[in-house]
Amino acid sequence: MKCPASIIEDTNTIHEMLGNNIKFIQSRFGIIKINLDKTILFPTGLPGIIDKKFCLAHLPNKKFEPFKVLQSIENEKLAFIVYPLDNLELIDHNDIIACSKLLSIEIENMVICLITSIYYNSNSTTPKITVNLRAPIIIDLHKYLAVQHIFSHEKYNIQHELLFTPN
Repeated sequence: MKCPASIIEDTNTIHEMLGNNIKFIQSRFGIIKINLDKTILFPTGLPGIIDKKFCLAHLPNKKFEPFKVLQSIENEKLAFIVYPLDNLELIDHNDIIACSKLLSIEIENMVICLITSIYYNSNSTTPKITVNLRAPIIIDLHKYLAVQHIFSHEKYNIQHELLFTPN
């Protein structure tokens, strides 16, 4: 069985999701390119957000690879930095399997992205980066459907710090 998020690296899934029907958006992160043919629908929305249609895009600043942008196509001012999970040490494999079954998504079609916060301490030029492990974004690549799955237990932090040095 493949690691659910390593499918991004193994098959360049994110690159495949950036295809032909291209639109450029001036976001708060800079100009990003999205492919409207690869729109991801959140049927139940995201908690507190009315927008339901998003696309994944590369950040304009390459120093923040492997992070991506989850950009609303309904509101150009709404975007989230996400971290495609490729480290199964962050979320227990049994929880990934249970999530896959609960959401009826085959693991090989599932990508897990973590909502990310990047901020600078006034004393440092290195950003502090945290991810929300308790409520990952689960994307079904076969159907282009997604949900923010909220784990009911508290073993996952809402602000889990990542050790990351920008390129």
